[in-house]
Amino acid sequence: MPTTFVLPLLQQALARLNDVVLITEAEPTSFPGPRIQYVNEVFERTTGFTAEEVIGKTPRILQGARTDQEVLARLRDSLRAWKSERVTLTNYRKDGTPFDVEFEVVPIANEQGWYTHWVSVQRDVTKSTLAAEVIRTASTLDELGSGICFELRDYVAATTVVWRMRPHGQRHWHVLQAGKTLPFDAQLMMPGEHCVLVPLQTSGDLEVELLLWHESRPFSEAQQALTEAVARRAAPATEKLYALLQQQRLIAALHQSEKLEAIGRLAGGIAHDFNNLLTIVVGNVEYLQSIVPAVDEVSNVCADITRATTRASALVQRLLDFGRQRVPSAQPFPVDGVIASAAALLERTLGAPIVIATAVEAPVPIVLGDPALLEQVLVSLILNARDALRSMMQPERGEIRVVAIRDYVESSRQEGYAAALPPGRYVAIDITDDGPGMTDDVRDRAFDPFFTTKPLGSVGAGNGLGLSTAYGIVAIMGGTIRLQNVVPHGLNVRIILPAA
Repeated sequence: MPTTFVLPLLQQALARLNDVVLITEAEPTSFPGPRIQYVNEVFERTTGFTAEEVIGKTPRILQGARTDQEVLARLRDSLRAWKSERVTLTNYRKDGTPFDVEFEVVPIANEQGWYTHWVSVQRDVTKSTLAAEVIRTASTLDELGSGICFELRDYVAATTVVWRMRPHGQRHWHVLQAGKTLPFDAQLMMPGEHCVLVPLQTSGDLEVELLLWHESRPFSEAQQALTEAVARRAAPATEKLYALLQQQRLIAALHQSEKLEAIGRLAGGIAHDFNNLLTIVVGNVEYLQSIVPAVDEVSNVCADITRATTRASALVQRLLDFGRQRVPSAQPFPVDGVIASAAALLERTLGAPIVIATAVEAPVPIVLGDPALLEQVLVSLILNARDALRSMMQPERGEIRVVAIRDYVESSRQEGYAAALPPGRYVAIDITDDGPGMTDDVRDRAFDPFFTTKPLGSVGAGNGLGLSTAYGIVAIMGGTIRLQNVVPHGLNVRIILPAA
């Protein structure tokens, strides 16, 4: 046998080590390399190859796509110079899964000084190397999660690996994955026979979980341990990137708030001046009507001017609302009546096949503010939802859902550029449609006055003050508005108001 040169006692000792021991011939040092003469039992357990399968072959049998060719070139140079070398490489098991090994190879000489063999002692270091580069270099949470998913999928031979995260208190997960599309909803995915769930132990308010799934077999304890090791090392980087994201969101929210405040002051000033001009126009029309005989043509002209000034006055009022120049009355009121009133008002004007579906949690939520202004906000947002549905209407029907949520839990997560609210009890009113949703660019500017995505002169084109006015009204009632796209398509507009 090729192993007869190994003394029985030494062979027994090598079999009991925790590290792989591999002995090869001394030559050839060039391609294909020296052939394997001995491997211990740890080699068999680590690689899945039996001694009989590898004796007489070269260590190249363990190499694959992830094996670093530059490290191999350095190793070959050391072999040609008969020098010891310590390297870290990615090798492959018999089943095709990669693993990282750190090993030192040293030459062995006989009594005459001729080098006859190479001895390599190898240790599996995958727990410390797997995804280490991803964790070190990732600049965003998505980059970190995606990289870890792809790395883990290869190393544990999973059908798919899912990274999902959400702030505490949120129902929906932000999901990233590598591998096949899951045969079931990753939002509801729970561990089972072929599924492993490993949470990242973060100290902040962010929940992060790694989910591994295989379509035909359970995961081994070693594969679970490897995933847990990656999760432990990824936790600090996850917290750091989440804190950075929160800081960026706060800065963006501050800039947006400052921009809206400045535009609001400008709009308020313009509105006051314009209102003064309208007062003069209205006064002169009334004077004209009082001194000119009641001729149909003159009466019609005066009526047209009056209607135009009435519409202009309403526009001025919306500008004043946006500019926070008018403080609404504050009183406690139930939201169910306001929702029902807005729905009834628009029921006939939405046009088939669009319908409004309303729901209010029991007991009925009570908020503090101005019910008339809240109804104005709901009407504006429902009409926006109608326009979104019309842009992609299916033959069957479209639905706008208005849902009031009692005791809404506010979290630190920001959707769009809405300002964070102080701790407290809140009521949320969700207006959700199945339209095309909003792009990031449109969502960033959605609350800007006079911003609209509708072409000028088109049917239904407005003045771009709907969302900005709604935002201003809700803000002075102590709340905010959040915008978030929903899956597979559509938009959720969430009005958040202080509970009375």
